[in-house]
Amino acid sequence: AIAAAVAAGGGVLWVPAGVWKFTAQVALSPGVSLQGAGYSWNYNSGGVPNGGSWFEIDWGNGTGYNGNITYAAVVLSANSGVDGIGFDYPIQVSTNSSALECGSTIQINGNPNINQHVTNCFFRKSYVAIDFRAHLGGGQGGNTCNISNNQGCPLLVGVYLSFAVDVGVIEKNFFQSGWINPQDVGYSGHLLNWVRANGTAFYILSTTWTQFFQCSDYGYVHGFVLDMSTAGSIGDHETGPFSFDQCAFDGTFAPITCVGNFGGQTVTVSNCTFDAYQNDLYHTAPSTSIGSAVSLASATVSLVFNGNTVGLASSVITATSGTINIIAYGNTAAVGNGAPYGYYAWNVTVGNNCQFINNILVGFNTSGGGVAVQSVNPSNTITHLVATNNQTS
Repeated sequence: AIAAAVAAGGGVLWVPAGVWKFTAQVALSPGVSLQGAGYSWNYNSGGVPNGGSWFEIDWGNGTGYNGNITYAAVVLSANSGVDGIGFDYPIQVSTNSSALECGSTIQINGNPNINQHVTNCFFRKSYVAIDFRAHLGGGQGGNTCNISNNQGCPLLVGVYLSFAVDVGVIEKNFFQSGWINPQDVGYSGHLLNWVRANGTAFYILSTTWTQFFQCSDYGYVHGFVLDMSTAGSIGDHETGPFSFDQCAFDGTFAPITCVGNFGGQTVTVSNCTFDAYQNDLYHTAPSTSIGSAVSLASATVSLVFNGNTVGLASSVITATSGTINIIAYGNTAAVGNGAPYGYYAWNVTVGNNCQFINNILVGFNTSGGGVAVQSVNPSNTITHLVATNNQTS
């Protein structure tokens, strides 16, 4: 069927409703896409497929398979994509103590990579669901890509992205670790626990002009990691800008983490909601498992943080090393029930120009006078600090 589509100059291959067992890789030629009948799954019986088009994958696992295109289930070329298909990995058993390393479910093949899409798909227990790490194939990828309206419970990473230029659409993707097996009530030491300690919903290496719109995750240790620390070593220097709009994070210890040198580019976070804690099955938040909404880890970056709601966090922003510029205004944040008091909303100890203006802060440390009343860590060495009109209680 793929050969026929190639002979015709490209086309769409229809995947009928049903569960189709994978025994080998599907490599899509340029201009060829897969179109399924959507997906339906039965949450109450453990998240098993019960309607629509499903690929059941029980091969391609082993040490070193992550990122190795030989073991990817579906490989995309230029102008190709996948829409309306569910992917299931029965080999990932919910009572196992850790995940089996597998090839990516959908992976791009290197250079050139333009106009590729993964839309309206479900990923059940994929080790890596959507892998747009173009540098693995030696190319520049993700140009005008479309990654949208996908759901699922990937284990290690939901979306990988690197070497992307002029990214098109990354929106309305939702990953929920609890969907691994909702009936696994005795999950301690099981796969769900492993994911909530190791899983990342979105891992972004080096891209340019990237906007994340209405993307959400629940129950991962990391929501978004923007890692520019390897941009030079993988041969790319595209380091932003990045923007988040109307994204939601729940039960996520570190919702947004920035690492490395962003080359003077800005990360903008607007109109998002955060609950920065490491969730467990019983939805409790022990004091040792509460993080910051945004962590700037040895980063050289400018952050604009405005109009956000932080319902539970030890700090709103943490930055204790790096070269930092921050403008945070019009946010509402609370420590929340069960969180450790004594933290500063702005746990920022380094920076060139940091401004915290017109924020509402509940339950954070306001002792010590001076800037501490505005809930800025008083041990800071910020060159130019403005902290005014913040309401604290």
